[in-house]
Amino acid sequence: MPFIAALNDTGDLQKLVILETDLADMFYNIIETNPFECEFLIAGKDRISNELVLLRIIIPTDPEEW
Repeated sequence: MPFIAALNDTGDLQKLVILETDLADMFYNIIETNPFECEFLIAGKDRISNELVLLRIIIPTDPEEW
């Protein structure tokens, strides 16, 4: 399962998000597309259909929203 770890300015772990996806999905790239909003784009493919899989994830920066 792919995961994203959000760190604060000093490198301490703020939030760990494990992405629950289909077991057929194979992910090979996670790109931070907007560091100010903790937005990520995860690319991969479905091993059965061989189709591209893209996930857009936004992790709230305010811990009260977690």
